[in-house]
Amino acid sequence: MAFEIYKNAPITEAVLDIRTRLNEPSLERLSNIRDKDYPNLFRTPNLMEFKFSVGEGEPTFDTSSEQLGFSYRSADEKNIFQVRKDGFSHNRLAPYTEWNSFSAEARRLWLVYKAEADPIDIEMIGLNYINEIYIPFGVSFEDYFKTYVEVPPELPQVLIGFSFTYLVLLPDNAGVLQIAQGYGPLKKPEHTTVILNIQTSKQLNRKGADVGEDELWEMFENLRFAKSQAFEACITDKVRAMIR
Repeated sequence: MAFEIYKNAPITEAVLDIRTRLNEPSLERLSNIRDKDYPNLFRTPNLMEFKFSVGEGEPTFDTSSEQLGFSYRSADEKNIFQVRKDGFSHNRLAPYTEWNSFSAEARRLWLVYKAEADPIDIEMIGLNYINEIYIPFGVSFEDYFKTYVEVPPELPQVLIGFSFTYLVLLPDNAGVLQIAQGYGPLKKPEHTTVILNIQTSKQLNRKGADVGEDELWEMFENLRFAKSQAFEACITDKVRAMIR
């Protein structure tokens, strides 16, 4: 099944993620993973931990931070290459073009990461697509989305905020689909920003050597199909007309 490629796709960020377990998860080793098309250090991903304990005295609250790796940005600042102790990610910022070019670049960068990091296991793979859709003030949500919050008629009808999330199992053991929707910051005059965040993921927990590249990217194709199908299922023709 082919999905329509929208000229004005509302995707603000697309992320392809592969979670791994490394034999030697050291920052020194990760620092050697570089690519010439990503010359700029963007940020250092960190793992934050919060600990709350209650003893005989006053409760204590401690925080700690552990650097997980490095994140590099392309010269045009539209692509990001993340190398971490817990895996690899490729981010594409707007404007997003289409799946083939995005996945091809992700696959190329994954091989760069894999050659140096030498993952023992591949624990999980996933896609995350963040969409921002602008709808005029005062319209009915059901005209634009098939998933929306319905306020009981006994209550005031001016909605100033909402959010919800739901998860479903994909058929044939293909993974999990998560959809989150809510208001975002106002960016367009006289329009409400609706965030539609679609994630698909699959647990693997398999030895890295046991997962062939063709099999890995076939699983990503299945996740991408589920993501695109979910997007089409959540919107109406009014949204499609806006983004064509």
